[in-house]
Amino acid sequence: MPIIEVKLWEGRPRDQKKRIANAITDAFVKEGVSADAVHVVFHDIPKGDWCIAGKPCDE
Repeated sequence: MPIIEVKLWEGRPRDQKKRIANAITDAFVKEGVSADAVHVVFHDIPKGDWCIAGKPCDE
């Protein structure tokens, strides 16, 4: 069973996450994996805990 972890900044609407999860699931289904076997896990990360080039993204 594939487990796909998606890390993104917190605050994304639930309906957007649903669309993303459906798109990921559809991609696996096209490759012959049962939709019931696809697990998508979202990790909402505060911008202050995410850094690019050494700087927090909330700055």
